[in-house]
Amino acid sequence: MKDYKAYVLFMGGAIILASAILGGSIIYSGKTGSVATTQPTEIQEPLEQPNQPTAPPVRPTPKPKFKITKADHGKGSSSAKVKVTVFTDLQCPYCQRFHSTLMDVFDEYSSKVYLSIKHFPLDSIHPNARPAAQASECAGEQDKFWEFVDEIFNNQSKFSDDYYFEVAANLGLNSTQFKKCVEDEKYKDKVSSDYQEGIDSGISGTPATFINDESLIGAVPNNVLKDAIEAELNK
Repeated sequence: MKDYKAYVLFMGGAIILASAILGGSIIYSGKTGSVATTQPTEIQEPLEQPNQPTAPPVRPTPKPKFKITKADHGKGSSSAKVKVTVFTDLQCPYCQRFHSTLMDVFDEYSSKVYLSIKHFPLDSIHPNARPAAQASECAGEQDKFWEFVDEIFNNQSKFSDDYYFEVAANLGLNSTQFKKCVEDEKYKDKVSSDYQEGIDSGISGTPATFINDESLIGAVPNNVLKDAIEAELNK
């Protein structure tokens, strides 16, 4: 009987640990007896695992440690009371969904908020995100950043330099300038800088949104984003 109880306790512990690892709540650091927090990942709903104990991952509340500069692409008035900053990954399906919500809400609040995007490519699971981010910056130097991002989010199955060149041509960009910019990785440091600002701000996944100093994690629905904006406008 003692052996059976020990077996049950052992298996129960194994199930909990396996569930946590598969659910993305912890990762083994590679050091004996130590556990590290998760690497940045896309923010999604936890997978249902019937008949198994589960617990939501514990994430610290992100705090902004970044600056919006002329190098960042913005919409609206830079003097607006409310600044909305989104750290996004152009290959992340949850970012794609949230981008549509973001644009709808911005259309409603365009005279009251300033919207900007920073890059947070999740290289380990989205290998196309960083090249796409760099390409979007190349489009941005010809004043087509937002249009380029819209196209990428609408066609996430088409990642490639050839596709970026096609989008650039359709947007009327100078193809020679754009191609050289992409091939030279001109904005490699800009994308890396955005990512580091996200890490410094405590971001653990995408999409991650800051409404002034308040943070929203994940692809929140329209009403949640609007409520957060209204709360800042009413302060």
